[in-house]
Amino acid sequence: MTAAQIRSQPPAPSIGVTDEPVVACHECGTVSRLNQAVWNSRQVCGGCGGFLRRPRIRSIEYSLALTFSAAVLFFVANIFPFLSMSIEGLGETMYLIGASRSLFLTGQPEIAVVVFMATIVLPTVQILASFYALAALHFRRRLPKLALVFRIVGAVGPWAMLDVFLLAILVSYVKLLDLAQMELGEGFFAYIGALLFILAAQANLDRFQVWNAIQPQIRLSAVAHIDPSRIWSCHDCHQLIAAPEPDAKGHPHCPRCGSSLHHRKSDSVRRSWAFLIAAAAFYVPANVLPVSVIVSLGNQQSDTILSGVVALIAAGMMPIALLLFFASILIPVVKIICLVTLLLSVQFKSRWRPRERTKLFRAVELVGRWSMVDIFVISILAALVSLGSLATIEPGPGALAFCSVVILTMLAAESFDPRLIWDPIKQDDTERYGRGT
Repeated sequence: MTAAQIRSQPPAPSIGVTDEPVVACHECGTVSRLNQAVWNSRQVCGGCGGFLRRPRIRSIEYSLALTFSAAVLFFVANIFPFLSMSIEGLGETMYLIGASRSLFLTGQPEIAVVVFMATIVLPTVQILASFYALAALHFRRRLPKLALVFRIVGAVGPWAMLDVFLLAILVSYVKLLDLAQMELGEGFFAYIGALLFILAAQANLDRFQVWNAIQPQIRLSAVAHIDPSRIWSCHDCHQLIAAPEPDAKGHPHCPRCGSSLHHRKSDSVRRSWAFLIAAAAFYVPANVLPVSVIVSLGNQQSDTILSGVVALIAAGMMPIALLLFFASILIPVVKIICLVTLLLSVQFKSRWRPRERTKLFRAVELVGRWSMVDIFVISILAALVSLGSLATIEPGPGALAFCSVVILTMLAAESFDPRLIWDPIKQDDTERYGRGT
């Protein structure tokens, strides 16, 4: 490999390891050495600046303890009352499952499934899968399907939206506080504790250490003299595989985690376009149709996303109005525009500012899930404000369209392969410097 094709982290002055493990950046494909000597230091890709690793001391042990604590508190959060509301002698008590249950009862089963998966099922899967994998490694037990289980942890992470749901709870609480007497239940405080432990476990977990314990990462000496075009990187566990052999069906698989291998994500551009066009089509009814219907003393009021923001401004709730405006109106349209820009730049093989386009992709990937806050707010309000003829809040027909926009844009970003941004630049490097041997 040439110097342009392998970039390394600065070596530790006291150790100077030469045959270090190597990984390929999942954003630009640059192969980098990982410095084994520096602890708690963020290591980034020399090509695009993407995050590679932050080595942690006793990462598995600490993350296991934090995950166990999260599991206990999340169980408590599901069995104890979450929020209570009372107005003029009438009241409702909501449990965590109540947010999705209210959507089923009001004739929105599709959104109910999304809320149920994002707030209960997938967080439970994430916690249990993390505990299974970390406990197996801590106690040195080769449990069945260990690599597959840890792959699941990474796959469900973006879709387990406990943090987004917490923001929706706070928004709903503030919106109802002036209208009714609100009380936070034991389940709410257990929920916050579970979320904090999950975030601490994720921050402390060195995923490279976990995968390296399952099977050692390939080292520089094993790939230094191999043609870079014959080295593939697993997108799930980041193992490097030289000239992977296809299975009986003609598809190569990662020898460590079993994931299907692709030099680039299969049909990345076409799948991203398909999801993006569908999201753009749903964006119109999501903003034109009412997302919530309020019935109070026989009077019915329907609110679109924009009219709801205007109503919050009129009620003096400017911070909440701005939050919902950015999350529900601005972020989805900006995300669509950014993804269109990235896809067109890839299709036209643009060499313009690859680092900046990669950073743009990171931002799109990061903020997209937060648009779900409006759907969660509607589900919480529907669960709490169900007081018969006095007051009732139900999701409107625009809610399903908006939920579809959020999910489809997330899928579009997930389908996009940012390494395509860098392929024209690397092709130029290969033509200029020749192919390393």
